[in-house]
Order: sequence, then C-alpha cells, then structure tokens
Amino acid sequence: MNDDHSFTDRANLYCFIILNRTFQLYFLKKVYSKNGLSF
Repeated sequence: MNDDHSFTDRANLYCFIILNRTFQLYFLKKVYSKNGLSF
C-alpha cells in the first residue's frame, strides 16, 4: 500500500478546491462591484 500517493492526491484535491473557492469569491466580488454592491 502506498500512502504517499494517496496523500499527494488528497493534497492536490484540497489545492484544487481552495483555488476554486478563491476564484469563485474573486468572481463574485467582481460581479457585485459591477452592480454597485460591496462586501
């Protein structure tokens, strides 16, 4: 059993999720600021 490989996969998955979240927040902020809202 190779635990190292599964750990790397999990780390990559977390990185992907975090990047996704960051991009979504950035996109939402752009949309909100375009509509005159801010948060």
